[in-house]
Amino acid sequence: MTTRSVCFARTNGVRLFVSEMTTLPGLKSHDSILAKLDTFKRRKKERQEVEELTKESNQAMKLCTSPQFLLDPKDYELQEGEERMYPEKSSQNSSGFQELSQKLLTWINNELASQRILVRDLQEDLYDGQVLQKLVEKLTGITLAYPEVTQSEVGQLQRLKEVLSTINSFIQVVPLWTAELIYQKDLVATVRLLIALAKHFKSELHFQPGVYLTVIITRKLNGQLQYRYERKYVTEIVQPETGEFRIPLVFFRITAHIRSSTRFT
Repeated sequence: MTTRSVCFARTNGVRLFVSEMTTLPGLKSHDSILAKLDTFKRRKKERQEVEELTKESNQAMKLCTSPQFLLDPKDYELQEGEERMYPEKSSQNSSGFQELSQKLLTWINNELASQRILVRDLQEDLYDGQVLQKLVEKLTGITLAYPEVTQSEVGQLQRLKEVLSTINSFIQVVPLWTAELIYQKDLVATVRLLIALAKHFKSELHFQPGVYLTVIITRKLNGQLQYRYERKYVTEIVQPETGEFRIPLVFFRITAHIRSSTRFT
């Protein structure tokens, strides 16, 4: 009489039945179980990612009926070929991103408490380089030979470039930011810069992996406006198979483009 060993495994609330009859050639019984569990988890994660991207794509399509967005005067100021990026509000207000922003604000304010500097907004309070200069001087212990106060746009941008040059020389990573992006109050670039600073000078700070912002990108092409959604990660992404981390050097692009009823393509 032929015997058959039977075992059960449970993952994410689902009870899986596995027997020797389903064992893959060349694999032991427990190897077959692990292989099936890994496949199940991987397929579930892929389904979740597709569902998330589909949801964001549908949101992008709804922009064509949103006068509040389409009639933004800033859109009409774009030069031919120029792009402008806006954080999507629900993404910016997500619990993960809000927690990350608050952790960065707390860290910055703790560092600058002795100088009575209070940062309330990562975009509005850091873009001109003045507070960043103070933060870098505090973290590095060096004094930057550049005026702390300058009102002109040229002077502010030049100071910001000097500050970023100092930062890049210390942290020695591929910069995912530029002086122009920071000065334009680009939230993704600003947060990536601050996280790199915090990780280098405050290694005890830990940030939740996989935090991202969904952004709306407006582009002027042939005199008309195009809109698209993109997902940009600001913290490291965990590889599901290994649990290892990798730096988010790329973003995920949602292929749906928005075509409005007002001749924008």
